Amino acid sequence: MCSKFARLAYACSCLQRWTKAQLTGVGSSLAIALCLGSVGVVSAKPFDLADAEARFSHLGKMKPGVEYNLISDRPMLGLESDFANRNEYALYQRVCSVDFVVRAKSLNSTSFLTSDRRQILTRSEFVISEVIRANTAMSAGSQITLVQLGGEVREHGVRLEMRNASRIVFRPKQEYLLFLNRSRMASSDNFYPDKLSLELLNGQVLRHSGWLPAAYSVFRYSDLKTELQRLEQLHPCPGQDGQKKT
Repeated sequence: MCSKFARLAYACSCLQRWTKAQLTGVGSSLAIALCLGSVGVVSAKPFDLADAEARFSHLGKMKPGVEYNLISDRPMLGLESDFANRNEYALYQRVCSVDFVVRAKSLNSTSFLTSDRRQILTRSEFVISEVIRANTAMSAGSQITLVQLGGEVREHGVRLEMRNASRIVFRPKQEYLLFLNRSRMASSDNFYPDKLSLELLNGQVLRHSGWLPAAYSVFRYSDLKTELQRLEQLHPCPGQDGQKKT
């Protein structure tokens, strides 16, 4: 068996063959992973790996200096002049750009390298505590699987890390307010969190990475929930056909 020094020397020699764009797009730590061996994926519950890899595959080809963009590509909705203020309009965009807004408790998370070894994905299991908004049927008590780009794995003693877009790490037994999109593949049950995922501590919303309008960043969960429901009544989100739901 090779020594740790020999493995790292081999990894470094591999890194020299990577282009600057490749190193920037997936991170030098992932380049090391490509030079080393395979990593095992331990799943507590089966999920659609092919769908998860396909969703993020284009991000490995991002140009240097371009930030990963995981925000929904749906167009801006409504007119700002129809809302009481800019904060309300911004919150409306966030709510209507996703399929589900739920309160949920984290069970566990597992990070792993993709099959082409160019990215790290993290699969997280959640139990729904409360449904605030849903495009299709979802109920409290349901268990769902979330997949997001980024995470941390260890291989041959080397720590590999890729920062996720939401900059949030789901901790077991902790509750979160999740803004989710479901896979567009009918055969897949994967859910993908929007950048706006918020940790709840003693009923207080904890702001993460600035994606929530500042006016709502110190709201208690109950107040934010009321605001979301009020906004939905005043300005229903468009349906899949782009028309307002009745």
